[in-house]
Amino acid sequence: MNTPVSNFYHTPVAGIDANQSIQQAAIKMTEQGYSCLVVLDSKDFVGIITDKDIRRRCVAEGLPITTRVSEIMPSN
Repeated sequence: MNTPVSNFYHTPVAGIDANQSIQQAAIKMTEQGYSCLVVLDSKDFVGIITDKDIRRRCVAEGLPITTRVSEIMPSN
């Protein structure tokens, strides 16, 4: 497969603070048409959260929409 990497990412990259809620993450993904966000602590990259993470780790588990992004994002 000879597809350029640029076909697989968006610019600018969309990010969210680790202390924001998963509801805020879902709203931002929806508004921007993205399925994932880079998670930031201050201005440092600390992870990534996807719509699948929200679905599996929050909604399916019955966690409140106020749950912080940092609580459900995958760890290294």
